[in-house]
Order: sequence, then C-alpha cells, then structure tokens
Amino acid sequence: MKQVVNIAIGNKSFTLEVDAFQALKDYLSAFKTKSSAGVQTEETMQEIE
Repeated sequence: MKQVVNIAIGNKSFTLEVDAFQALKDYLSAFKTKSSAGVQTEETMQEIE
C-alpha cells in the first residue's frame, strides 16, 4: 500500500501518492525557477494553481 498526502491547490483538496506529490513539487519548483516573473512570481504561481 502506497503512502498518500492531502494537499490544497487553488482552494481545492487533493489526495496524492507521495511519488506524485514529489513530481508535482519538482515541476512547480522548476517552473518557478525558470519563469523569470520577478516580483510577480507569487501571483503567477497562484494563477497556475
């Protein structure tokens, strides 16, 4: 049986397996790093979520 975590994205609740959560976390982190949004980074990440 795989471990799961509960997360909230965009005010919605999701249950993900730990592997999927890590992949999502890596993806969002890479996007944040590569998107040179500067001051708007937080706003951009909220829109993506």
